[in-house]
Amino acid sequence: MSAFNCLECLYKKGKIGRWENAIPIGNGTLGGLIYSEKPLIFSIDSNKTWDMRMANQKLGFDYSMIKEAVKNHDENLIKEIDKLSGRFLAYPTKLPGFRILIDEQSEILEYRLNLRTGVATIYFKNGQIIETFISRKNNLGYIICDRPCDVKLQMPDYETKKDLNSQQSFILSDLGYKNGTRKYENNILTVLQTTTTSFAYSCGFTTKKLYNKFLIIYGLETSDNGDADLILRKKIGEAIDDGVESIKKLHIKQSKRYRNKSYIYIKEEQNLSNLWTLNDYYFGCCSTKGGNPIALQGVWTADNGELPPWRGDYHFDMNIQMTYWAYMKANHLDNGRSLVDFLWKTKDKAKLFAKEFFNGKGIALPGCVDVNLTSISGWHQYNYSLTAVCWASQAFEHYYQYTKSITFLRTRAYPYFKGVAEFILSTCEKVGEKIILPLTSSPEIFGNRWEAWLPNNSAYDISLIRYVFEKLIEYSKILKKPTKKWELAISKVESIPVGKDGVIELCRDVPLNESHRHLSHLIGIYPLNVLKTNNKNEKEIAVNSAKAFMKLGTSAWMGYTFGWYAGMCVRLGMYSEAEYCLKAFEEAFVAENGFHLNGDFKNKGYTDARYMPFTLEGNFAYNDALQEMLLRKDDDGNVLILKGIPKEWKNVRFKLRSERNIYECELKDGELIKLIIKAPENCFINIVSEYLNGKYELKKGENIIKE
Repeated sequence: MSAFNCLECLYKKGKIGRWENAIPIGNGTLGGLIYSEKPLIFSIDSNKTWDMRMANQKLGFDYSMIKEAVKNHDENLIKEIDKLSGRFLAYPTKLPGFRILIDEQSEILEYRLNLRTGVATIYFKNGQIIETFISRKNNLGYIICDRPCDVKLQMPDYETKKDLNSQQSFILSDLGYKNGTRKYENNILTVLQTTTTSFAYSCGFTTKKLYNKFLIIYGLETSDNGDADLILRKKIGEAIDDGVESIKKLHIKQSKRYRNKSYIYIKEEQNLSNLWTLNDYYFGCCSTKGGNPIALQGVWTADNGELPPWRGDYHFDMNIQMTYWAYMKANHLDNGRSLVDFLWKTKDKAKLFAKEFFNGKGIALPGCVDVNLTSISGWHQYNYSLTAVCWASQAFEHYYQYTKSITFLRTRAYPYFKGVAEFILSTCEKVGEKIILPLTSSPEIFGNRWEAWLPNNSAYDISLIRYVFEKLIEYSKILKKPTKKWELAISKVESIPVGKDGVIELCRDVPLNESHRHLSHLIGIYPLNVLKTNNKNEKEIAVNSAKAFMKLGTSAWMGYTFGWYAGMCVRLGMYSEAEYCLKAFEEAFVAENGFHLNGDFKNKGYTDARYMPFTLEGNFAYNDALQEMLLRKDDDGNVLILKGIPKEWKNVRFKLRSERNIYECELKDGELIKLIIKAPENCFINIVSEYLNGKYELKKGENIIKE
């Protein structure tokens, strides 16, 4: 990472020549990457621009065809399914936005992004200063220059055919679009980009001399009704009349309110806490209540003139779940609500998918989807896994766990879990007294090969199914509903397979014998917590399995693997291993701006992967693990404070949330000097720590435990 001041700013001296290292800004819907190739580039994107031409089309195959192909090892049928699933089509896909280009009148001295205010500033050698932010109020971007600038708008080139590089499957011209139509009127330049359907998006900007400033206002609007350009022009016109001071003041106020929700500072390891702060800022840039959830690249897209990696979609075999691991403890429940709301909003389509594709009841999800929950082609072993929806449902548990809202439990979490359980029961086969999945896998071991379909129920699938039934039993008791159906169901689910060496296997009689990027077979340890750490036998199995996974080496790991493994190690009390993984992630797998680039692109020797596709889930897995080191609850309900930190960390401050309580804590020179707990109601907690132990009665409001 580049030089960085805790809680304040990300800064980079000299010009930034690559988009991967750009200064990122965003408001939960619109995002910008700022860097320079002469001219200064503002790469603008929106999480609402998607090619959705498949939205209302049925898949030309169903689950029975996949089962038949696997049963007979029928290569020709698999190739037919590949074709029918859209494997050879460039869509559905996330679409790139546009660029604002500003002529550089002088050499750039420094970029500075204030994480508290959400305002980025570029300083030039000739004294020129440019400030910029994206407003949450009106979804427009503002660029404030201290002198007039030459400004241009550049759109993606959808018509020119280009050669594929090694990281691409498709290029923009594969979408079959005509390039956008420009319109300049009333000092507003817009470009309307149509697609092959009624969907279109309009990009544009205007400029205005304002006292001693030169103001640029830009935006992007989408529509299915042919009025995207009209909407954008009206919005920009109103904004230019309003000026910039009041909207900037509001933006700074909102940004500070977000930042004040939580913090982490570790004097001895400032790089670690600095990266946490940056990642936490990124979550606010990418997720907002009422908006779309965070896809692979959030509100940003690789600014290389092409389609984003993996079509910029939603992956339900790990990525989107991991992206939403950290927001609860960071106290961003409003921002994090976007995933829960997305799953609830699309539940009817999920029910239709369960019926039409799987011939089942209840709720099911494809493994890869667009913003409308339309299936996107992927490896069939994971894209059409019965249990993809099981892991997705954990989003409801997380939100309930941190709100304890009975209304949410009754009207959202319980109905969704029930729909998932009904799907599993309607599609799994019954052999004797046990539930057997028709096809089973463990993402993404053995890749796209035949052996990826495992011979017995995978530990991954078993853990997920047990998790769903366990939660339904728990929720039913709280809501005073019958539990017998779910208790009977879980009794028919086999135990997680464990080998003679006491290590969890991929499935019965198939151990993991190679380094792997996914911890899928260990999902029952973390994040599902199906194996309990207060059960001696289960904890021993979990620790043995975690150690065995590391013993296989990290050669096949990706950046996100280190965050996932670190979180699991914290839960198991393997704190030195967790610290190692967090340091490795920060050192080797993030760009100068903190973006997770998957591979060991700096050649630090951690993994064999040297490529650098940008995805965000690794950033948030890292944050989750670091938070867990500072504050967590164990399986006995104890609150563990600073329980996972190395003895060398003697100066630590944090403000984090555990369920409904807010904890503000400070360790100075190895001594706990501050612990304040804000509780929404009277309650009792039991604290376990190296610095403080015991049962405490909390009153509603602020409780000073130590100061």
